[in-house]
Amino acid sequence: YVENYPDEAPLYEIVSQENLECTDTSSLLTLLEEQAQENLGMVMIFTLVSGVQDKLNEIVDQLFERDHNLDTSDIRFLEEAGNNVEVDESLFQELDDLDLDDEDDPDYNPIDIES
Repeated sequence: YVENYPDEAPLYEIVSQENLECTDTSSLLTLLEEQAQENLGMVMIFTLVSGVQDKLNEIVDQLFERDHNLDTSDIRFLEEAGNNVEVDESLFQELDDLDLDDEDDPDYNPIDIES
């Protein structure tokens, strides 16, 4: 609250910055400052809020576009890879070489393994 409003800019702050980058927050504060200076002497709260809403919509659109571009590049990468899947069989060992503690499994039945 400013006593000389609208001849003075109102007080404002961005309370929740969740999902906003520092550059987004800075650009919002700059926008508010510029619009407040342009509208001195006039009622401006609606103008300031509308400007911030428009800027936030731009930021959201940019995020969706960036996300869409990532999806597209992921799909392109997978398509280029095709079916060229190679399995490194050295990663697998004989089951007898593995130290498995079968007594810990209540459903373990050695007869089921041999059939």
